[in-house]
Amino acid sequence: FYGNNSGEVVSGIGDWKGWKQGDDMLSKLHPSSPVYYLNKTFPIDERLSYRFLSEDRGTFNDPANPHSFQEVFGNNTYLRMPGYEEPKYLKAPSRSVPRGELRSLEIKSSARNDNFSRKVSVYIPNGMRLKGKVRFLYVHDGEQAIAIGRFVDILDNLYHYEPKTSKVIVVFVPPVDRHGEYMMNPKFARWCARSLAPQVEKFLKVSSSSELRAVSGSSLGGLAAAYTALMHPNVFGN
Repeated sequence: FYGNNSGEVVSGIGDWKGWKQGDDMLSKLHPSSPVYYLNKTFPIDERLSYRFLSEDRGTFNDPANPHSFQEVFGNNTYLRMPGYEEPKYLKAPSRSVPRGELRSLEIKSSARNDNFSRKVSVYIPNGMRLKGKVRFLYVHDGEQAIAIGRFVDILDNLYHYEPKTSKVIVVFVPPVDRHGEYMMNPKFARWCARSLAPQVEKFLKVSSSSELRAVSGSSLGGLAAAYTALMHPNVFGN
C-alpha cells in the first residue's frame, strides 16, 4: 500500500521480476481514496526485496515498511512470507562458536604499468595450522562479501557445525575500479595470479598449488573469477 495524495504514477519493482521496471503499476484502492496498492502472489517461504518507482521521483523505499537492509546496489525494503526461515549459518555465531582470524594485508603491484595495489582481508579458520600446502579461496568484491554476504559468519558457523569440512584460507579482495578490472581485464587477471596469490602466501609463510586454489565472485565478480581461472589455470586450478 502507498499513500499517494499527489496522484503520481507509481509502480513496484523487486526481486520477483529481476527489478524490471514498468510492469507492476499500483492501482487506486477506491476512486475517492488516496491509497494505492499492488497485489502479488509469492511462495510461502520467500523473502523479497523491493522498492517503489515514481515517474517523478525515481525509486524509493516503502515508507510504510520499517524493514530494510543494505544490499549490493543500495538499501531496500523487504518482506518475509510467513514460511520464510533465515538460513541458520547467516545468523551471527553464538558464543560457543570459535571465531576465525581476519588479518589485513597490503598487496603491491609487481609489474610495470599495473596500478592494482590494494588492501585485502585474509580469513584464517580457527584452529587451522599454517603448515605445508593449504587451500585458498580468493573472493572478489571482498568488502561486500563480508559486510553484506556475511561470509565470515557463514565460515565460522560452517566449520563449527560441520567440522569435517576442509578448512580454507579465504582472501577477500575489494575492487579499485570494479568495471575496468572485472570486465575480463587480462592485466588484472595476471595481477591476481602473479602478485596477489604469491604475496598472500609469502605473508602467511605457507605454500599452495593450483589444485588447492580457487577464485570466486558474484555477478560481475563472477565473470572476473571465471576469466582469471581460464587465463591462469596453473595458479587457480580448483
